[in-house]
Amino acid sequence: MHKIMMLRLRWLGGVLLGALFLMPCSLWALDEVTFEALIDKDKVEVGENVQYLITINFGMGTMAPSITPPTFNQFTVLNEYQTIQPKGEGPERYQVLKKIWLLQPTEPGKISIAAAIITYQDPTTNLLKNGKTQVQFLTVVHSVVKETPATAAPAAAPNTPVAQAKLKMFWIISGGVGAVLLLLILVIVFHKPSAPKVIHEDTALRALDKAIGHAEEENLEAYYVALSRAFLDYLRNKFGIDGDMLATPALLAKMKEFGFGPKILHELETFLKTSDKAKFGGYAPNEDEMIILHGINKNFIEAGRKIKIKAAKPKKKKDEDEE
Repeated sequence: MHKIMMLRLRWLGGVLLGALFLMPCSLWALDEVTFEALIDKDKVEVGENVQYLITINFGMGTMAPSITPPTFNQFTVLNEYQTIQPKGEGPERYQVLKKIWLLQPTEPGKISIAAAIITYQDPTTNLLKNGKTQVQFLTVVHSVVKETPATAAPAAAPNTPVAQAKLKMFWIISGGVGAVLLLLILVIVFHKPSAPKVIHEDTALRALDKAIGHAEEENLEAYYVALSRAFLDYLRNKFGIDGDMLATPALLAKMKEFGFGPKILHELETFLKTSDKAKFGGYAPNEDEMIILHGINKNFIEAGRKIKIKAAKPKKKKDEDEE
């Protein structure tokens, strides 16, 4: 009797073990967070719409990931929207997050859309992690203007007094239009165009996008140097301040005088304290810290758009020594 019971238990254990091996592999694969970025076209004309899509797959018991998108400096952002939908059934059920930006390129050339930052919860450790999507490339060409078919030449007007009066009126109007066109041409030729307005925030954000290239090459030291250079150049160009010459408290006080709010000032203090540790203590931020510093820098620059000032040029070091 004892042997029969042992045989039954072994048989039952074998059945359960076999069932585990026959379970679909996707049951464990659902615990892995995956993401990708895509554009629906690889070549468009200036002014033509293009969609930039980020798709994230994550488990039902995992918090929804957050997306820090790249800056679309060479595009006009027409719209953006996000959806989260469940997929699958039973133990294979998971969630799909999709976020789409409708963009319109503003200039021709080979344009790159930098990597987006994905912050998600690791289902194994329950810790937050950061990941990056692939860089996307788009070729933008000039728009092609379609020619309209030429109209047929008008038939010769009959030689009547009414027709002659109409023809005379036509030449008078044509002469007036020609004089106006000539005046416009002279104005265009002799008018001295004003210098294009420089938007310091756009220049600084382009520098941040360029700095991300070092992160993609896993060169964190060059990434940090480029990030700091973009910040210091923005201070000099926008506010006329040499950031290297001011201590952290003095610089924060200056930014408060210009009108930055408490939230931006708090983030800026974190950035400046990290810079002090790197400058005076040889501290090297890791990859996760660099992502946070990048976001702080971007938020500071975007907030600067609302501040309208006429910045003075920074004094030369010789003048400061004399004072």
